[in-house]
Amino acid sequence: MGHAWRRRRCRLRDLQPRRHSPPLHRFAPVHEFTFTPSLSLAVDCATAADVDQVVEALVDGGEVLMELGSYPFSARYAWITDRFGVSWQVGVAAAA
Repeated sequence: MGHAWRRRRCRLRDLQPRRHSPPLHRFAPVHEFTFTPSLSLAVDCATAADVDQVVEALVDGGEVLMELGSYPFSARYAWITDRFGVSWQVGVAAAA
């Protein structure tokens, strides 16, 4: 017993634009939210020098939330936001 329908492959060249379709940019989402530190990307570095290098690169045009320094949980650590507002927590990886 066969199916009454067959799958038809759709190729890009077979698609025809509609004459009265609005431009796609009209459907782009519009939002007014910004990034917050409630979500941070964490980077575990092998050495304190690596932490310094990563922090220096990311903080350019951004903001420092926790100064680069030594803390009880990491020998070298900083919490920053980059120029786009993305939050980063950079520190020396804990010894396993």
